[in-house]
Amino acid sequence: MLEKDFQSDMARRKKPNGVHELKLIKPRTRDAKKSFPFSDIRVRQMRELVNTNGEEGYYHKLSDIDRSTKGFDCFFLQKTPAYLVVMYWYPRVFKNVYYIHVQDLLKLIERNAPKKSATEDELLKHSTFIDDYTEKNKFKQLKDVPKWRNVPQEEYIRITKDIKFHQ
Repeated sequence: MLEKDFQSDMARRKKPNGVHELKLIKPRTRDAKKSFPFSDIRVRQMRELVNTNGEEGYYHKLSDIDRSTKGFDCFFLQKTPAYLVVMYWYPRVFKNVYYIHVQDLLKLIERNAPKKSATEDELLKHSTFIDDYTEKNKFKQLKDVPKWRNVPQEEYIRITKDIKFHQ
């Protein structure tokens, strides 16, 4: 499985309203306990998740290449739920998907700063939604979606300063 396959699956499944940044983790076995490294998140991705959830917002102009499929020219998202969506894919066994709200993600990064990664159990604990791909309609809300809030630039920098995000 590749991330593009995950994107195709997401198009057909129930998902929460908001923006989603998808990440795929492929441990060899269920017992492998592979952690999700925060460095897998690009600086731009983290910044845009935070901005979309706050007052600053996120603006995107859609390409004019194929006008026949384009419904509009651009969009601006503000105070919109933003999620890091991590799939743990175990070959021929099952797929677990964790939706971590950006505010919970910042808390998780702050708590795990020395490790610079999070285990599957830690992702589960901080998830707003989970989805078990092995069973139909196993999408489940674990807690309320946090209300939007601005993350001041200083707080964002303080929390993420030790993480070597991809450029």
